[in-house]
Amino acid sequence: MATRKIEGVFPIPVFISTYDKHEELKDDFMHMLEDGDVKENNRSSGTFHVVNNFFDRHSYPAFDEWKQWMNQELSEYWINVLGKYKTDLLITDYWFNMCEQGGAQHLHDHCNAAFSGTYYINLSDHVHSKFHVANPHIQMTSFEPLLLLEKTEDTVWNQDTVPIDHNEGDLVLFPSWLRHGYPQNKRAGRVSLSFNVLPKTITSGIYTFERSEEHTSELQSPDHLVCRLLLEKK
Repeated sequence: MATRKIEGVFPIPVFISTYDKHEELKDDFMHMLEDGDVKENNRSSGTFHVVNNFFDRHSYPAFDEWKQWMNQELSEYWINVLGKYKTDLLITDYWFNMCEQGGAQHLHDHCNAAFSGTYYINLSDHVHSKFHVANPHIQMTSFEPLLLLEKTEDTVWNQDTVPIDHNEGDLVLFPSWLRHGYPQNKRAGRVSLSFNVLPKTITSGIYTFERSEEHTSELQSPDHLVCRLLLEKK
């Protein structure tokens, strides 16, 4: 009789952390949507984005505490989950997402980032869509062979996309190359804040590139970042 064993290899870490004081800041976040240009996503019907520099313009105890928590969670994911080196982490760009009833977001990834994240500002169970990630095994580039075969039974090994279990007030972090999106909303009002992250020091162990910011804040608009490339041979 055969002894069988199945092992999953190279798991992808999707990190979820809950901010316990979300309700104290929710109204403030919603007001931030009123200041900024609203643009519809040209590939995702019913999804809109707002870009502004609220990180720089808002500083009060409750909001500063949230930013401190954000920095802590980014470091936790970078150092203790991904196992990377100690360095400051910079949010290079960020934007609000708003979705109408029937709206959805196509599967996509983020370039020029180490990892990305979304903080859920307004999300109601059963009516607002959950964050979905795509199976990376079918995330092929044009020069790789791709054979699509019919499946007769759903298993954990053959899903095209899977939902992530998260709630309002949760922060979800994931590798930027991982395709993600969400299916159609049943009701309007789904609101989130998305962003990309780069380490201030980018090193392979041989060469080091450093990104420096004009201001001291670790959470700021890309309009207030100055980049310089320092190539140092160790």
